[in-house]
Amino acid sequence: QIIVRHRRKADRASIPNRNLKNLLREYARQQRQDGRVEPRVLFYLGQEYRFVDVQKALHFYERYVAVSGWGEERSHAHIAIASLYEAGCVAVPVEIAQQKAYDHFAVAAVEMPDSPDGLFGMARVAQIRGMHHDCIALTERGFAIGNTDTMLGTDPMQRLYYPHIALNFSLNALGRVEEAAASCRKGLEACPDDPGGGGVGPGVLTNNLKIYEAHLSQSPPRSQQTITLNDQEDLAKPPQAIPADSLAMFFIQTWKQI
Repeated sequence: QIIVRHRRKADRASIPNRNLKNLLREYARQQRQDGRVEPRVLFYLGQEYRFVDVQKALHFYERYVAVSGWGEERSHAHIAIASLYEAGCVAVPVEIAQQKAYDHFAVAAVEMPDSPDGLFGMARVAQIRGMHHDCIALTERGFAIGNTDTMLGTDPMQRLYYPHIALNFSLNALGRVEEAAASCRKGLEACPDDPGGGGVGPGVLTNNLKIYEAHLSQSPPRSQQTITLNDQEDLAKPPQAIPADSLAMFFIQTWKQI
């Protein structure tokens, strides 16, 4: 005799913010128990609130990085905070948002020196600010680290495709058109679909490559070209590596774990 019992699975699609609601229940339970909340609950509350309430997401991320002892996940949290500022999701002036994003990307780079993600984030902000030498230097440092393994997982296109969006713009801005074209080709080799990102639309590398190749086909030999520089960029100043504020943030967090 065969007995078949059918248990209907929960229709997750019909329960809005299901994960967030479960996390809030666990958060309340832990607070009632002894007033302390596990760091990972704070981290995942930040993850879920990104799509619902940015200010609450920032609140839980910042609580998390203050108490967590896991450097890799702290790095991910700093990148998440930086990404919210970078995308303009936080209601602060643009200059402040860019600096906040840069600082948190920098902390992420210090937290995980064998991960390129923080450096690529810093490079994007540098390109937006017109600091093209910084963008190029930071991107090259990220590429030198490579697409390393991570316990938390990452989209490989964040390391193989997206960095070329900022990089090709900065190379071209400094008159390094051949290198800008090469950057586009490398990005397209990693992701032929060319979806764009970071405020630019699909086909950005494909379209830019066509422009660069057309320019190069009509340009004089390299020895006769004049390299133009951004007048606003202080070339006497070394590239911004890790801001002092970011280092201070990192050391304070580290000290709290001792």
